[in-house]
Amino acid sequence: MELLKAKVTHDVQLEYVLYLQTRKDTEIFIRDPEALAAALEALTHREETVRALVAALEGVAP
Repeated sequence: MELLKAKVTHDVQLEYVLYLQTRKDTEIFIRDPEALAAALEALTHREETVRALVAALEGVAP
């Protein structure tokens, strides 16, 4: 169980790093304000999902 938790934790951390990079890339490359707002809204949903996964992992027994 501990090995599985470590693997999932690593995957979630990687997902968060990818999220941060994607957000930076989005802000650089999308110039249309409406398209940028839509993209950032989608990324915010992605961030909330990752945070929910982290919270769920923290609740898993060690």
